[in-house]
Amino acid sequence: MSGCRLCGAPSIRAVGTFVSHQTSAPYTLYACDACRSELFDPDEHPVDLESLYASEEPSEVYRRFRRVLLWSHEARLLQRLSVRPVRSVLDIGCRTGDFLMHWPSGVRKVGVELSAPAAQVARERGLAVVQGPIEQYSPEAPFDVVTLYAVLEHLARPLTMLERLPQLVAPHGVVAILIPTHQSLKQRLLTRLGRRWHMYNPPLHLSFLSYQLLDSLMQELGFQLAGRRYTSGGMIDPFARVPLVRSAWRRGMHVVDAHTGLNRLPVFDHLYSYYVRS
Repeated sequence: MSGCRLCGAPSIRAVGTFVSHQTSAPYTLYACDACRSELFDPDEHPVDLESLYASEEPSEVYRRFRRVLLWSHEARLLQRLSVRPVRSVLDIGCRTGDFLMHWPSGVRKVGVELSAPAAQVARERGLAVVQGPIEQYSPEAPFDVVTLYAVLEHLARPLTMLERLPQLVAPHGVVAILIPTHQSLKQRLLTRLGRRWHMYNPPLHLSFLSYQLLDSLMQELGFQLAGRRYTSGGMIDPFARVPLVRSAWRRGMHVVDAHTGLNRLPVFDHLYSYYVRS
């Protein structure tokens, strides 16, 4: 791969090789000094990713709905960022619809999901779900809130997805984007210790946008940054198998993620960025 498909820079450099957990094929990780992003080349070992995602079955854990502090907090935050009451939400890559289920019944909730089994679970919960690529969806009206949680890293060309946002987001509407960030202390520590960052998982994860590039792309599309936070994403859970302690630990980590100044520093690797359409 001779150039950066994310920003168009003519040259990039190889920085490592990672064996795919899915195919056992080695993929080269590249870094772009121009936009500070990282990326894998999907053509190095081609895979039909759309078919892979379309048939992916959600685990039993995700088939059972339960309210969680993360999504309750996220819904409240998006409502505060909106200049008007939120009456419609579009969740791109909605999986089984957990996030949408945290919004009140009076809000129009729509999800877009590639996985047919996951989309079916969301429909059984009473949600409107479009099963297929976002390119096939043309809404009757734009939405007050549009979310892309853990979506862009799966795409070889995430800009194509971002370019749809002006048609999907209402004027003064809010966009929330979650990306895994290599620009974090967690990723750097793991690399220095010779450990593999779990997000380096080709061909499922292909694009690691820098926050600088993401801000630049969104600004070009008519969106202004309204907020940003870093969280652990619930990935640090040493008591997952200890029921008596697990709940207290998760509540404590939620406080750290949502209510301390630590979320303004690039310590953890889940980066939430919030934009408002001009």
